[in-house]
Amino acid sequence: MKIVVAADLHYGVGYNQKNCHKLVRKILKKKPDVIILAGDTFHFDTQLLIDCLKLFADFKEDKLIVAGTHDLWTENGNSLELYEKVIPQIIKSNGFYYLDEKPFIKNNIAFVVNMGWYDYSFKDPTRPIPEEFYRKKYWPGAVIHNDGKYVHLGISDEEFTKRLNAKLKRHLTQVSKNPKVDTIICKFHHVPFKEL
Repeated sequence: MKIVVAADLHYGVGYNQKNCHKLVRKILKKKPDVIILAGDTFHFDTQLLIDCLKLFADFKEDKLIVAGTHDLWTENGNSLELYEKVIPQIIKSNGFYYLDEKPFIKNNIAFVVNMGWYDYSFKDPTRPIPEEFYRKKYWPGAVIHNDGKYVHLGISDEEFTKRLNAKLKRHLTQVSKNPKVDTIICKFHHVPFKEL
């Protein structure tokens, strides 16, 4: 099975549509069996997501997608609603399978893909960064992380991470109990490594 994974297209950001069009043409020339868009497909304007997904309209094999952190960016909306309602509806209406909702199985391979999030549990205890800076995603004079400005979940990072981790556990358990599955491909958008 030929699988192509692309991430961080950021379609429409900095007017990079031309580059995305070229990349999609290259992907389609590979004639994959499965395409996975692994997050950060767009920012802010859901029409950009629609326009990006339409680039794959002629691809008749399986098209899978997971949300990324930037896909939840909004000036004044609800990021959790984007993640759980708006994005899934757009994805499904454009012929993609939303991996954040449930695993995908093709032949004997299960795809378990999760956006992933952060709860500060991997923070470096040797660095004197107050917890409030992690929560605000801002360290005065050093770092401004735009998730703090544009992601509005309505719940804490810890709670969202807990939800995603519980979902991941459910999905892995589900596919591991399926007798037809002998290979599990697991992918995240936000890489959960301490070194990150």
